[in-house]
Amino acid sequence: MPSLGSSRPKRAAVIGGGFYACYLACELAKAGVAVDLYEREAELMSRASLWNQARVHGGYHYPRHTPTALRSRVNYPRFVEEFSDCLQRNFTHIYAIAKSNSKVSAKQFHHFMTKIGSPLEPVTKQDLKFFDSENIEEAFYVEECAFDSVKLRNRMRDRLSQLQVQIYLKTNVIKIFEEAGDRLSLEVFPIPQSAGQTAERSAYNLVLNCTYCDMLNLHFSKRPSVLEFEIAELALVELPAPLKKYGFTLMCGPFFSTIPFPSTEYHSFSHVRYTPHLRWTSMDRVDSSKVLAEYDKKTRFEYMIRDALKYMPSLKNTKYIKSFFEVKTLLPQNANNDGRPIFFEMDPNHPKFVSIMGGKIDNVYDIVERVREEFLT
Repeated sequence: MPSLGSSRPKRAAVIGGGFYACYLACELAKAGVAVDLYEREAELMSRASLWNQARVHGGYHYPRHTPTALRSRVNYPRFVEEFSDCLQRNFTHIYAIAKSNSKVSAKQFHHFMTKIGSPLEPVTKQDLKFFDSENIEEAFYVEECAFDSVKLRNRMRDRLSQLQVQIYLKTNVIKIFEEAGDRLSLEVFPIPQSAGQTAERSAYNLVLNCTYCDMLNLHFSKRPSVLEFEIAELALVELPAPLKKYGFTLMCGPFFSTIPFPSTEYHSFSHVRYTPHLRWTSMDRVDSSKVLAEYDKKTRFEYMIRDALKYMPSLKNTKYIKSFFEVKTLLPQNANNDGRPIFFEMDPNHPKFVSIMGGKIDNVYDIVERVREEFLT
């Protein structure tokens, strides 16, 4: 698609208050664009940006999708440098390969990571004792850390303020109109909406829809392409004392991962098979936030830990604390290869209304480059 940057926007709206939305709002403001950011919740980064595994990917998670793994490896040092004070790095992260049901062998995993430049080395005999040797082929130390969502939110809030981005919290964008002069107008209501209250309108040259699970509720002339959604459970646990300074990820199949959850004394715990609770697609035309609100949030941690113990008996005394549930958005075409490319879709009748989604926190730089290419050059 040809670049549209010849008509640089003077005023832009970013809808959504997650990390990607905040970062893009800052980038637009740096380029001299007046930016308004709209968020339905009472605080920025309070949904999917807060309740997730908090992993900064170094490429290790995607041995079956080269583009995703490579972009993670390229972006990892950049993210670590930019947000060094928002990271937790004081733990040893181990990736292990299962002997059966794994979609990659230890040899393949090692070869792939070496090829893309993700450093790894075999674990010592002492740390290998955490695993069941009959079910684990090999395990590797990797270079991967976790981000502290609270510190990251504070950093982004300060940055938005310094760049004079206008933030509208507890504000719902309900409709989009085309105005004269190739502009788009947003119709917004405060939350809660008072009886008889009329909507306010503001016009923009560029609108970025970064609402993630609510992306399909906002469209101009065409709903975004088919997306998949799932209610995902993130469990918080207290690991046995010998494991507290570690993170563990079992690759590559229906397995589990547990890594420190920053700002707490706990670890997150997730499982490929049991973390997803309920799935649907955009073809179902339902309100994802409403589905989440009405869902019976019953934990499946018992199943997660039961399976994990087959591979790591050392997890036996893991203590379950609580679970958080959030909607996760996926691209259907990557269901079989674990790829997490960015989603960047311009409305065919108004290319300055753009729906944007990033599957991982580190690929925000790829989204920024695309926005610059299309609108800021």
